[in-house]
Amino acid sequence: MMTIKDNGAIMKKWVLGLCSLLIVTYSSAVEIAVGEGRVAAKPIAIVPFAGSTGDESVDFIVAADLKQSGVFAPIAPTAYQARPSQANQVDYGLFQGVGAAYVVVGELSGGSIRFALLDAFQQNIVGSYVVNVPRGNLRHGAHQVSDIILEKLTGVRGAFATRIAYIHESGLRESRAYHLMMADMDGYNSVTLLTSRAPIMSPRFSPDAKQLAYVTFEGQQQQIVTHDIATGRRGLVSNAPGINSAPAWSPDGTKIAFVLSKDGNPEIYFKKLATNRLVRVTDNPAIETEPVWSPDGQSIYFTSNRGGSPQLYRINIGTGALSRITGTGSYSAGADVSSDGSKIALARNNGGRFVVGTMGVNGGAFAGVSQGFIDETPRFSPNGQMLIFTSVENNRSVLKIVNVDGSGTNTLSSSGQIRDPDWSTYIQ
Repeated sequence: MMTIKDNGAIMKKWVLGLCSLLIVTYSSAVEIAVGEGRVAAKPIAIVPFAGSTGDESVDFIVAADLKQSGVFAPIAPTAYQARPSQANQVDYGLFQGVGAAYVVVGELSGGSIRFALLDAFQQNIVGSYVVNVPRGNLRHGAHQVSDIILEKLTGVRGAFATRIAYIHESGLRESRAYHLMMADMDGYNSVTLLTSRAPIMSPRFSPDAKQLAYVTFEGQQQQIVTHDIATGRRGLVSNAPGINSAPAWSPDGTKIAFVLSKDGNPEIYFKKLATNRLVRVTDNPAIETEPVWSPDGQSIYFTSNRGGSPQLYRINIGTGALSRITGTGSYSAGADVSSDGSKIALARNNGGRFVVGTMGVNGGAFAGVSQGFIDETPRFSPNGQMLIFTSVENNRSVLKIVNVDGSGTNTLSSSGQIRDPDWSTYIQ
């Protein structure tokens, strides 16, 4: 029986999980609980789109997205009888009567989604838009509609038209298999990119979302490979003796950081992909693991037990200047950095529970956003407004998506086990 020795597992117990479909319910509530505070959710009427029906309808998908944002509370279509599909058909008084602050109307026609966003109380058109639907992928077009609405009303670019990657583990003992998966951010349209009897872990999207880097134990040797999503072509990054783990692309896509133990203990390295030049970043007797790049590509955050317990550090790859980010608690690990460089997400031991939360990139107060007993591996959405992470529920793992303020928690689950989620950049 193969013993898996990823250096992350040396420092902590990695949790397993799995992913499936997001269940959507409509709400007319105007407030949602967020930790100890409350955030007003704006009531919005998303009228069923003409030419689009069922659970795969544009309005159903958009309602699910906007509810997930925590900013909006979609009003159930059963609350009103009118079904306008164009802005000039809207009876503002009717929608004011059901409490809608905004109204969305539209239609699916000729491979395009045409829609209008209206302010019910100002009684004016906020904007009219056309989204071209990719062939056979109505959901992606609907997610783009959601992104437009969120950005227009909040000023924050939406991240619904993006993808997630994860590892799905199926079967038991001799029948166990590992699947490299990719899906829309809400768990729909999942595809299997690779199936292996050998373990796979730590998939990470390239900055252009066209490739994944991950760890595989194929050939009974731990190695890091890249995987072209469109063609399936794979390339070897590292198969050095010992540990090869935790790949992380640089923001410009020219380098991959990872962990090697070829010189003794686990250390952080990066490889320049154009020249295959290997650069050592850390040199310490402790265990160094889980590298992640700063958005400017000048520094790497990582987990180390050099201070006696797993904590987060940052090192400048040019000067070698080292900063300790977390200084309290017995365990802080698994960092990710928001795209604007303002915050980090991490898992922390909080009274025996492993919780996910955020803090400033230079440290400071930890704001927990998860409620589970074992929550780990947080990854930011590309707009920095949401997190996806692994959580253990009822003795099995699931994926959780939550807004960074703690609102809008949704569970993505199915049969089997899942682990190591990652969130793509924006899909072009």
